[in-house]
Amino acid sequence: MERKQHSGELFNMATTEAEAVHTVVSLGDAAIGTIEPEARNIDSRLVDAFIEELLTDRFYAPAEANVPVACVDGRYDPNANQHLPCAAGGTHSLFVADFLTNERYRIPGDKPFSDYVDSFCHTLQNLGMPIGDHVDNLTDAQSGKAGCGACDNSNKIMTVMSSNGPSLKVAAKQMGLFFSNEQHEHIIDKATEISDKELFCNGLSLVETYGKYGFVSELQGYHQEVAVVINTVEQTTLDRKKVANEFENLQAFNLDAWALKNGADKISLNESESNFKLLAALYYNLSTLYTLAGPSLRVATR
Repeated sequence: MERKQHSGELFNMATTEAEAVHTVVSLGDAAIGTIEPEARNIDSRLVDAFIEELLTDRFYAPAEANVPVACVDGRYDPNANQHLPCAAGGTHSLFVADFLTNERYRIPGDKPFSDYVDSFCHTLQNLGMPIGDHVDNLTDAQSGKAGCGACDNSNKIMTVMSSNGPSLKVAAKQMGLFFSNEQHEHIIDKATEISDKELFCNGLSLVETYGKYGFVSELQGYHQEVAVVINTVEQTTLDRKKVANEFENLQAFNLDAWALKNGADKISLNESESNFKLLAALYYNLSTLYTLAGPSLRVATR
C-alpha cells in the first residue's frame, strides 16, 4: 500500500480527509475466510463505486472517544447512537496487544486466564478509558459464541498470525510502522504459543467481561462486507448506520488506525512500548481479516 511519507509518523495519520492518501488493494491469498464480494457474485463495478464513496468524508462522523471501543464489524446496532472508534473486538485489540508483547497488566502467579482479562479492563477503567465490544442478534450462549468474530475466533486468529509472519511484516512496513526484527519475531512466536495452548476462553465470556466494565452493542443481521477501510483521519469513524441506509446489501469493515495508535499509547509507559503494542494490535487486526474474510475483500486506506 503506497502511503504519503511523514517522518517518524506511525500510520501516516491525517488530520483531515484532504490530507489522507487513498489506496485500494485486495486482501490477497493470505485470507482464508468467506466474507468477500466474490462469494456473493457482486458486480465489481458496484464494489468500486461503493469504495469511492467510502474514501470521501460523506460516510464518516466525529468519533466520541479516542481509543477503540467498537468492533470493525460492518453491521450496526439500530439502538445505538454513539459513533465509537473501531478495531477488531473493540477493547479486545488492546488486550491482545498487551498479551502478545509484555503482559504488563497480567496478575503474577498461577491465576486463571479470565483474571488477566478482568485485570486489564480494571486498569483501563482506572485510566479513564472507555471499554466495549458487541454481541449480535444471533448470539448463542450455549455454544459460547458472542457473534464477535475477533473474540469468538481468537485462538484461530493466533494460528493464522503465526502462519503469516512475512506478509504481516510487509504490510506493517508499508503502513509506516517502525519496528525491529526481534519485536516482529516475539509477536509471531507468542501467537504460536497461544495457538498451541488454546489459551483463550470462549468468545462470549470475553465479551461479557468487556461489558462488565463498559458498553456492549447488539449488531443486527448478517455479514455483507465487501471491503475494509483503514481510516487514518483522526477523530473520525465510519457511520455504519448511514452506510446501511444508502447501500442495502453492502457493508464495510472499519479499522480506525488513529484510535489503535492512541490506545497503544495509553496502555504503555514509553514510546518504544507503545510502538511494540501498536505492531501487535495491527497484526491481530490484519490476522482477524485474514481469518474472517476472503481474498477478494478490498482494502481501502484513507
